[in-house]
Amino acid sequence: MSNKREISEITDNIELKNKTKIQKCDSENLSDINEFLKWLNENGSNMENIHLEYLTPFNRYAVLNKDLKAGEVIASIPQSLIITQEIAEDSIIGQTISKYLENQPNEVKDLTLSGRIYLCSFLIYEKYETREKSPFSRYLWTLPEEYDDPLWWTEEQIQLELDETNLSYYIKERRDLLKSEYNVIEEACKNTDLFKSSNALTWENFLWAYSSIYSRGFPSRATRTKKNNDSNDKDHNEDNSNKKPTIKDMIKVKSTENFSIGNPEVEKCNFCLWPGIDMLNHRRGQKITWKVENGMVHFITDEDLEAGKECFNNYGPKGNEEFLMGYGFCIENNPDDYCRVKVNTGMDPLVDRKSKILVKLDNIFLLHFLHSKEILVEKKLSDKLLNMVRILVMNEWELINYEKKINAIEDDQLPEARKTLIKEKISLRNEVVMLTTLKHLLETKENKIVNSRRINIKKYPKIKPNPMATIYREGQLKLLRGARILAENMLKDILNDDKIVRIEKILNDETLAEILPKANVEIEWDEESLFMFYLMINRNNTNFKNLLGEDKSVEQKIIEQYTSDGIDELNEIFQQYFEPNYTQLNKNICKENLYWAATIIDIYSFIVQCHILNEDVQFFGLFI
Repeated sequence: MSNKREISEITDNIELKNKTKIQKCDSENLSDINEFLKWLNENGSNMENIHLEYLTPFNRYAVLNKDLKAGEVIASIPQSLIITQEIAEDSIIGQTISKYLENQPNEVKDLTLSGRIYLCSFLIYEKYETREKSPFSRYLWTLPEEYDDPLWWTEEQIQLELDETNLSYYIKERRDLLKSEYNVIEEACKNTDLFKSSNALTWENFLWAYSSIYSRGFPSRATRTKKNNDSNDKDHNEDNSNKKPTIKDMIKVKSTENFSIGNPEVEKCNFCLWPGIDMLNHRRGQKITWKVENGMVHFITDEDLEAGKECFNNYGPKGNEEFLMGYGFCIENNPDDYCRVKVNTGMDPLVDRKSKILVKLDNIFLLHFLHSKEILVEKKLSDKLLNMVRILVMNEWELINYEKKINAIEDDQLPEARKTLIKEKISLRNEVVMLTTLKHLLETKENKIVNSRRINIKKYPKIKPNPMATIYREGQLKLLRGARILAENMLKDILNDDKIVRIEKILNDETLAEILPKANVEIEWDEESLFMFYLMINRNNTNFKNLLGEDKSVEQKIIEQYTSDGIDELNEIFQQYFEPNYTQLNKNICKENLYWAATIIDIYSFIVQCHILNEDVQFFGLFI
């Protein structure tokens, strides 16, 4: 099993790692778990405090043999038993792959950055080709032959259980990437005799090796020991100046993982395998510590444990997406669960300018997380998510004013200013558009999962439902629904704001009600023309007169910019509705004010059309 918790950073100690010579195995009963435990103890491990019990031959769990106090060691293994990427690289198959990669283009070399190619090929070679001659055979042959993670599922199972979820897209990308990595190994070994006797280099065995690593692997930094000369990196580098560069040195290391399940902005870390200790199952919040000392890795409890009870590891706070993909299980009502939501920019012609603002706000990453604690416990939406959508839905007027605001902040003041800016609303119109857009994004994702599930149940009636997939899927829907309801509640509160000008408010305006019937002809008004009529007669109202700024020359330029393409249409509206019927009744009813009113509507209006908390809401309004 894997423990990817944050563990103290300690650097490599090659001397200690190779001190103990591993005893080889006999060819009898390689998969016998009791022989494996015996092999562990013979090679310096201390597993006396635990024994294994079974649900199935490969579904086993560790049980404590005696009571343990906090601070006591549960189990220990020597570093010499740990399978690392370095061991895999130094092996005959690792060297074969490195030699092959020397003459390959960078796009092929990039496939080795994760270290999977080396570890996967090493496990296949050691298990199937070297067999009992391998020092690790006792361990490798006790690993499950198959795994429960979705990479092992059929296409029909994936479609039934995961269609339209984040994992459905991830699985395809991951399979394609793994097949590319497998092809590198296949090409590297094609003209060799490495797998001559076993013919074990197959896609199925590569997938077995991958799942073994990712369901059981530990971060390699957890097994390193502080070097004496780490304090002087310069001297250390000079001592190795004549050392031949490795493949890793030849390739520019990427800082993020393209296919990360959790947060893509993760620390790069290779995996290693800890025989024996990796059999412990996960329990959230289990208090444990790893300690590396004198060539041994100790698994220590930080709380009192009772004999006869299962002994757990702690894989760290992970969402069900990570648990299902990495280990094949999920936790019901997982308090660490999350749902990833990606905000799209579409074909927005203003996206480059908006992106520059997001960079200044340190909020450029389009992938956001709906965390269970925030959505279901604290009942709030992430400030960063709201801020990003606010900026992405800005119209040009809002963008111009926000650019002035943020560009006026000095660089040294920006870190502190971000704390306020990330929470600030931009305008009433912008807030309504942001929440409407966010609600639509969440609702669309939610409906896709629900509808595809309904269709696929009818399409695949004979496939037995996977209970772990059900837990994952329902958890995603719970977060999406929770976030959508939060957005709807925020939207409902805003739509009750008195500053919103709706058609009802216009029709109840006393000045308009007095002027409207005075025309000598019957006019069929459309909604937008009535809005322009209302704005014109209220041109000098303090709520409206400076909506385009106090500088009249700037205001005129803005009006010309917004009305230039539709000036003929506006003139036609003026002639149809206002001239000569109303121009003599109110001095504010003139072409210039009509152009101004049309600009105000263009900048401050929005059509609300959505379903909010079981109620259909649809209206055109001015959000001043």
